Amino acid sequence: MNAQPPRSAPTTWPYVALVVLLSAIGNNWSPSGVRTLGYTLVALVAVGYAVRDR
Repeated sequence: MNAQPPRSAPTTWPYVALVVLLSAIGNNWSPSGVRTLGYTLVALVAVGYAVRDR
């Protein structure tokens, strides 16, 4: 019997970012506000992956 460390949960940051973006759209944000939020979320997800893979 091999002792293996528990598997880590899959990264859910992209899903969180998508939910936040869809919430903004659902709350009738302006297109420029949604676009700015989208760019910010993409940047945060990219930084999160870069730090994780470091």
